[in-house]
Amino acid sequence: MKKVLFSGLLALGFGLTSIAQDGAAQVFERAKLAHGGVALEGMTGYRDAGVISYYDEKGQVTAKVDYKQMYDFATQKFRLEVSQNRTLVQIQQVAPTEAWAWTSQSGVVRLPAAQAKPLRDSFSQGIFAFRAKTADLKDLKTLGTVKIAGVEGTQISFSLNGAVSKPVIGADGTILGGVDTLQGAEIQGISSDYRVVSGVKIAFLSQSTFGGKPVFDLKVDTAEVNPTFTEADFARPK
Repeated sequence: MKKVLFSGLLALGFGLTSIAQDGAAQVFERAKLAHGGVALEGMTGYRDAGVISYYDEKGQVTAKVDYKQMYDFATQKFRLEVSQNRTLVQIQQVAPTEAWAWTSQSGVVRLPAAQAKPLRDSFSQGIFAFRAKTADLKDLKTLGTVKIAGVEGTQISFSLNGAVSKPVIGADGTILGGVDTLQGAEIQGISSDYRVVSGVKIAFLSQSTFGGKPVFDLKVDTAEVNPTFTEADFARPK
């Protein structure tokens, strides 16, 4: 973030910045505590599985797929598996030194950098961002008060490992989701149906809307915190 400091107002400028950062830091820490605190900070991995539903412009479901995703924080490996009718049809996987995709038609192909980046960034976004300490965050600030699904919260913004997050935090510290704009229309990510898994408060329903219309939702059926991974979990299909 670029800042312009005028001579004679240097002290005032630093003072205002400090107040903004302190307020955002308090909101961040409140969310961290609400979602597990020490248990969240100590996560070594995560795995969940469920169903993703996609909607058309009329709000009707056009497709449903089963998914499974795995995060190994120790190795920084992420894997997403998508199945239809109980048949595996797609995999995307990233690690610090690799990024590839697989489909039943194409086999294994290199995943372009533009597609690999958001997958790598996901280690530092969403609930996983709150594993960090406030000292690790860059450009931490409060954006203002917004509503998500009719619930009011405080939106903060920060960067962690180069990944930017703009979560909206409720009064009790619950992550309500996120709000942004694209082509003049509002995008909302709505997190709900929270449940505690091994001490960590996790959303079992995530919904995405564009201009007030549903785009997709993700329903978690099973979730594991700190699962034991093996090489087979991240192996390439034969």
